[in-house]
Amino acid sequence: MRLPPALRLLRINIVLAAASFLSSVLLARALDPAGRGDLANLLLWPTFLANIGLLGVHIYLARQVAARKDAAALYYHVGIRAALVTSIVFSLLCAAILFSGAVPSLAGLNLPTALSAILILPFSAWNALQVQIELGRSNLSTYNWARASFSLLYLGLTAVLWATATSSAETFLFGYLCAAVFSAVSTHILVRRGEHGVSAAPSQRSAGGLQALAATFKAAWPFALLIGVTGLVSAIDRVALSLLFDARTMGIYVIALAMSQLQTIINESISPLFFPRLSQKEAISDADPRWLGMRLRQVVLINALIGVFLMVAAPLLLPLVFGSAYMSSLDIVHLLIAATCLRSMMRPFEEVLKGGNRPLQQAAATIAMIVVFIAGAALAALMHSVQGIALALVIASLTGLGMVAATVSRESGIGIASLLFPRLKDVAALLFETMSILKPKDRAV
Repeated sequence: MRLPPALRLLRINIVLAAASFLSSVLLARALDPAGRGDLANLLLWPTFLANIGLLGVHIYLARQVAARKDAAALYYHVGIRAALVTSIVFSLLCAAILFSGAVPSLAGLNLPTALSAILILPFSAWNALQVQIELGRSNLSTYNWARASFSLLYLGLTAVLWATATSSAETFLFGYLCAAVFSAVSTHILVRRGEHGVSAAPSQRSAGGLQALAATFKAAWPFALLIGVTGLVSAIDRVALSLLFDARTMGIYVIALAMSQLQTIINESISPLFFPRLSQKEAISDADPRWLGMRLRQVVLINALIGVFLMVAAPLLLPLVFGSAYMSSLDIVHLLIAATCLRSMMRPFEEVLKGGNRPLQQAAATIAMIVVFIAGAALAALMHSVQGIALALVIASLTGLGMVAATVSRESGIGIASLLFPRLKDVAALLFETMSILKPKDRAV
């Protein structure tokens, strides 16, 4: 029996969320808040720059391959060349940041540690390219492997290091690099040799030359802007903390963030599915308005319920799971849960805009979020308030949700209230689908 795509993603996302959460727990137990902050600062810059460093090429190529799955080999060939070029540039930028002293807690960073951090960037970018193209191809098995292989291996390495009483942030950093290398390489092997494997023929390799590479960068620029601003908004709170606060403050904040990320388990099982469906349409208005409105309202409802649950459970989970050293972050946890809830509600709207070839509209909403956050964070920095940083993130997330919902409403012709406020029939449909999943004998095999 073949599981529905959403259920397959939910299953793997539960595993990924559990792996990420357990890794966070082990890191909190192995490192004190200052050590945890040092590791967070070392990982922040290569992962952040890897996210934006593909310059939107992976999103553009994923849209192309969704419409022409037979040309996947050509798109991969162009994408890997693009990733190589941009990784060199952004790796140099990462090195400049790490050695410049811009991050106070990383002053005096030694060369082996810096190289371990920098090398994370090209392998993370490579895997991000593969993840997005496999999603565009609707090849969920390789898409899930590309994500799961990293998380599970990093969890295993973290568990070994914790069991051996390792208390060095640099050692955990090297474990992260090993997991990133394995995930990128193993996914590449699956892409070439798996059930839906691709391998570029000589004619395709010549077609993927410099002219094709230049044309790809030119065509992908709206997605480059989109990825740049969305990448910044997803990391801007940690960027501010990295530049303005000490390592201990960063360590406490990332543990609070780990608690709030439990919000994404179900959301990331549903939201990515909007992208390939909308990519097959000429415009967002071509999508079935009844389906689109109901599905978006259901995601809003699911995220709201998860957010309420986490708010109630946080005071019990935080000291029990991470330890009393992090109990001082409870107020930050509540603010981050609210921000993550709003940000999670944005995700399906963003996927609709990306799939509907409206990256600039999404980018406008994200730029507005950045402006709002910077204004709030500047005030918080003057007051030296970490809580203020988290509150600025809440206000920015609310701004972003309102703007993407308004854009989807305008593009689809569906009223904004019909996109954001769940109805009883949405709940009934969700319950019916849940019962159908729980009772597989009632579904066609």
